[in-house]
Amino acid sequence: MDTPDVTQSRSEESKLELNRDSLQALYETGGWASFLAILMFVLCGIMVLASFTIGSVLSQMENTPFPFPSALLTTIYLVMAVIYFIPALYLYRFATQARSAIQFRDSDKIAIAMQYLKKHYKFIGILCIVTFAIYILAIILILTMGVGQMMGDSVNA
Repeated sequence: MDTPDVTQSRSEESKLELNRDSLQALYETGGWASFLAILMFVLCGIMVLASFTIGSVLSQMENTPFPFPSALLTTIYLVMAVIYFIPALYLYRFATQARSAIQFRDSDKIAIAMQYLKKHYKFIGILCIVTFAIYILAIILILTMGVGQMMGDSVNA
């Protein structure tokens, strides 16, 4: 895949122009991005509420089969909410800057919008890599514990 030369001078950068269809598509993309970002904010709020609800419910139960303290579950949910909030914020800022740039024909705002979109996708990409790494480690741990359990059962038999 060829990558464009992004080290060109400022005057060469200004040669790129967007036609009407591209501007319309970018404006509509900003609308959908705004919708998705607001939805993500709402889900982050629900996660925060759920973290305190689950924590308090588990702390009220006396014979809970949950092996960890309820405060740990509350903390995990709060950390997840903060992690999901960051890309939502980047996406929302992209949406507002992109729509404003199209309305006012401001190329500087388009550049800012694209920087937020880049940050959003970079964050999501890193989050995916970390998530896959955690899944792989969990699978290895589960398999190791399973093999250890089977070895222990065969020795005791």
